[in-house]
Amino acid sequence: MTCDSDAAQRVEPFLIAIQDGSYGVSDDEWPAASAAFRRGLEAEFGVSFEEGNIGPSVDLPAFITLLQTPTVPLWQLAVAGFLLGKPIKDNWEAWRDMARAIRTYFSRSTFLNRESAIPIAVDALIATIDEPPTSIRLLGYEVGQAIEPVDVASEIEGVSEGPDTIYLGFVKHVFEVKADGERFRVAIEGTTINVQRMPLRGGG
Repeated sequence: MTCDSDAAQRVEPFLIAIQDGSYGVSDDEWPAASAAFRRGLEAEFGVSFEEGNIGPSVDLPAFITLLQTPTVPLWQLAVAGFLLGKPIKDNWEAWRDMARAIRTYFSRSTFLNRESAIPIAVDALIATIDEPPTSIRLLGYEVGQAIEPVDVASEIEGVSEGPDTIYLGFVKHVFEVKADGERFRVAIEGTTINVQRMPLRGGG
């Protein structure tokens, strides 16, 4: 795999952004409504959230948290290897545990950074194949625009940087992955996940 090694080696924490569901009430009421929404999130998920914004040109207020479990350091090592093109050949249940921990937040309008999207992509691929594959290997990653269809005609080459948090509400994560001799494109936009089988290309 040709990749931007710097982008692949820079592994960020597992970041989760939840859109502020109180946004849109009157300006006078919003501060109190937003504070109540945040307290509700913290009570529901048992973690602290910080104020944030996931809209680069149009405000999309959100509350941000980082995945925090005792196994997160090991999960980050697994994600780092994946980004560098190291095949996943075992420990499937660990990957599914990562995905389950992140999916906990999918009851809300949730957006993920690149690192949080990776376990979701791997889990979706395993579900599509319907059984743990022999091997999964990342071929490429890019950031697409939300709503726009994924360009399946061109090959993703290399590993791009993940988007800054300010853009998370308007982008999709697009992974090109090879599993058991088949090529797949996995796109994640918010909590929407799309897996497509791709034609094999020379050298893939």
